[in-house]
Amino acid sequence: MVLINLFVIIKIMSRTDILQFGNPFLAKTALPLQATKIKTKENQKLINELLQVVKKLSLVLLTAPQIGINKRIIVVYPKRSAKQPTVIINPWIKEKSEKKMYDWEKCISINNNQLYAIVPRFDWISFGGFNQKGKSLSITAKGLEACLIQHGIDHLNGLSFFERMRKKGLKFVSSDQQWRKHRKKLLDEFIKSLK
Repeated sequence: MVLINLFVIIKIMSRTDILQFGNPFLAKTALPLQATKIKTKENQKLINELLQVVKKLSLVLLTAPQIGINKRIIVVYPKRSAKQPTVIINPWIKEKSEKKMYDWEKCISINNNQLYAIVPRFDWISFGGFNQKGKSLSITAKGLEACLIQHGIDHLNGLSFFERMRKKGLKFVSSDQQWRKHRKKLLDEFIKSLK
């Protein structure tokens, strides 16, 4: 019964409908794609749909579970200067820094990108996976790129940034303009409170 209902929900939802925090589907661990099946028509169509949603909604990150697809796929603009997003399939972290960094995050699946939190992330990570052509990836990312990949992998593991953040790190702002005005001061205050 649950599978049938989930199938119906996925079939009728528009691919631009982003699942929101509290939806039990987002708490599931996404299933890996077999490397030999990445290039199938079905999976290539799904990857193209993810790419279209990212472009249509001007996102920097989207995972398949966020649109109701139980597969381990991330689409990310890893660098602000990137002209095309990167597709990462079945990502896993191979190595990570001991040092963590604290910075602001928001998520399209949490209050439609209007809830900001200060989230600890590894300063750098080395990760593996596959691209949309099924070729193996081995990438080291640092700073913002590392944060984005970790955020995406969390989604694939059924986690939101609430599970990563400290209680003092949650800040609600009603607009991006308000956040831009206060972000540095709030981040500095938070980091001081850790000492």
